[in-house]
Amino acid sequence: MKKILKCIFKITLYIINLPFLLWYLTRVKIPYANFKNVAISLSKHTGERGILLRQVFYKKTLKKCGNNLRVHYGAFFVYPNITVGQNCTVEEFSIISLCDLGDDVIVAARVSIMSGGNHHEVDDLNLKFVDSLLPLKHLSIGSNVWIGTHAVIMNDVAEGCVIGAGAVLTRKFERNMIIAGIPAAIIRKRGEL
Repeated sequence: MKKILKCIFKITLYIINLPFLLWYLTRVKIPYANFKNVAISLSKHTGERGILLRQVFYKKTLKKCGNNLRVHYGAFFVYPNITVGQNCTVEEFSIISLCDLGDDVIVAARVSIMSGGNHHEVDDLNLKFVDSLLPLKHLSIGSNVWIGTHAVIMNDVAEGCVIGAGAVLTRKFERNMIIAGIPAAIIRKRGEL
């Protein structure tokens, strides 16, 4: 009986999710903007139903999406060409731009994973910021990473790292480091007290 109810629940989620998926797939004029708009709309669904709805959507639309992805209320992925490993969690109101998430990554609430740190030209005074888009960087977040609340990630994160709450990460660090501060710096290596 439990299997039947679970199956009915999944079918219901697919049916609920179908209009969003069709809307995204049929509006190919500006794929990035459409994907982002659908992702933001889906981020508004609450509770376990919302988590499962987003799980189904991202499984169907991301470049690669592992099992057990949990994207909480208000959080969303900005681009469809993102890969997500197994058992990843993205907490409330986090925004994930261009990146590859490894396995077992925890992104706490209100984290911003940016597409690098240089999005606009700042030295050409004749160029308006809206006209000065620089190439975006595709970040890599290693496996078994924990990113604390309100952190801002602008560079790759090596496997096994812990990023402290409120940190602003602008450069790469070795694996298994505990990193915190503005700008982020090494606190210590994990396992070495």
